[in-house]
Amino acid sequence: MITLKELKEKLESVSQVITEWETLPPDQSPLVKWRGVDRLSVSEALITAWESLIEFCDRPDFEPAAKPIVLAVDKFEKILAEWGEGLEIDGLNTDPNGSSELWHAWRTIFETKPPRIVYPDSIKTLIEVQNVSDRQIALQYGFPDVRMVREEYENPGTHYDKKTWTPPNYRKAMAEVEKQWSERSTRYRVQATVKKEKRVAPESLDELIAQNVPSQQIARMKGLTVDEIRERADFLGLPLDGQAVSLPMNPVDKLAEVRKQEDAARMRAADAGKRGPHPEIENILERVAACAADGMKPGEIAQAFRGEIPGINGAKVAKMLESAKV
Repeated sequence: MITLKELKEKLESVSQVITEWETLPPDQSPLVKWRGVDRLSVSEALITAWESLIEFCDRPDFEPAAKPIVLAVDKFEKILAEWGEGLEIDGLNTDPNGSSELWHAWRTIFETKPPRIVYPDSIKTLIEVQNVSDRQIALQYGFPDVRMVREEYENPGTHYDKKTWTPPNYRKAMAEVEKQWSERSTRYRVQATVKKEKRVAPESLDELIAQNVPSQQIARMKGLTVDEIRERADFLGLPLDGQAVSLPMNPVDKLAEVRKQEDAARMRAADAGKRGPHPEIENILERVAACAADGMKPGEIAQAFRGEIPGINGAKVAKMLESAKV
């Protein structure tokens, strides 16, 4: 059985990830352009930490004191999923930093406290010192019959044993928790019988990059790594997260992909008949412009000139074309 202490330790570990995310130096912060300004987007590390917490809570064996907090995590999970869907469907209107509802639900987890037993004053004190009516005392002690108050007053221990007694408000609160927990258990059993298919964005990777969708959002939508998305953006000569990207080619890890792209470029060039690199033109900038006029993409042009221009890549080609006003 998972204890309240273990649950709080798990929550604390996620809080640490949030602190680290919020205090990252500017050059390491996952900033994206959103509504014209740089916005700190939720990091992959934080998403992973939240998913780990949700997985940790996705079980029935929690002690009673931990159940209210787990139920609060369930509500957070729902809002987190809604925010993630918002990024996929309407990224321009969904805050990459997390919605206000998302962060409110997160704070609510820590504000949720398990019901606790608060013992009332003794019946003797309530009657003799505080002059509380028998009816009010019966309500505090949960006695169904008001006559039990006088019986307990005259003979302590007749109806009240502190070791076994629970207040009415505590019993009511725990009954509501158990009701929600029972509904939760039923819901999770139903979900366990249904295989969830991973949603994949209908847009192509190139379309998402061209639409300036944040790289981390694309990674979640397409099931790719951010590095893979950066490499593709570099090949297309398009900016990513508001910045032009340039990835050094690793001859060990990327050789197969480079050869594949070069072969594809040569085949397209053969089909077109007049596609780059135009050695008949002397000016290198004019040659690049001519290749673009042939319909070659910045990444293809970079491959065509890789042996002539050191460090050439798609991003640099895009800048050259911009300067040439092609």
